[in-house]
Amino acid sequence: MPTISLELTDEQLSTITDQATEKGRSREDYIRDVLGVSAEPHLKILRKRVKALSTGTPFTIKAVMATDWIVLPVGIRLSLGRRFYKMVIDGEVAGVKPTGKDPEGTMNYRVD
Repeated sequence: MPTISLELTDEQLSTITDQATEKGRSREDYIRDVLGVSAEPHLKILRKRVKALSTGTPFTIKAVMATDWIVLPVGIRLSLGRRFYKMVIDGEVAGVKPTGKDPEGTMNYRVD
């Protein structure tokens, strides 16, 4: 994945940090949100699909996203995984529990 370096003044960095904190986002994710290259729209789709799953259903994000998954850039996939996991751990996704990673490192979840 390409990397972009950006020089900011202390004041600019402080402003971005404050705005990111206000939104509950990392600086990097906040900048992606502002640029429109964020996982947020996909997170909304994921949450809607997970909400439709039956109690007791095991799942992975990749399986729930189905064919949408293969067209997402790797960076968006990683961000989506991190954000969803954090939301589950923080209790923002009701009735979903992480059940551990498989041998390939994919996090598994279950609807409780």
